[in-house]
Amino acid sequence: MKKENLEKLNRLKELKDAEDFLKFFNIDYDSNIVNTYRLHILKRFGGYISQIKIEEDPSASDLLQKYKEALIKAYNDFLSEDKESKKFYHLKKQGKEFIPISKLTKIEKF
Repeated sequence: MKKENLEKLNRLKELKDAEDFLKFFNIDYDSNIVNTYRLHILKRFGGYISQIKIEEDPSASDLLQKYKEALIKAYNDFLSEDKESKKFYHLKKQGKEFIPISKLTKIEKF
């Protein structure tokens, strides 16, 4: 592996939030989208990374390219989500009060 790519691959461990990852991979992004879906983008990114098929001895540049593609796909998912999905994420973000399930439904004892 090229030393430069290996060092870049190791820097991934230092990244903390969605903006860090997007900047690291030089991906243009809308800050409004990232502010609203930050955690969801990262969670989906992690899911896509876990699905990557890794060759026996991958190069750092190949891995970086696959990770970049996974992040682009995760970010784009929230650009193209339908209105109902976006509404769900927006409401979830806005919710501050915890409501126990017992208040939502009547629980009967057997």
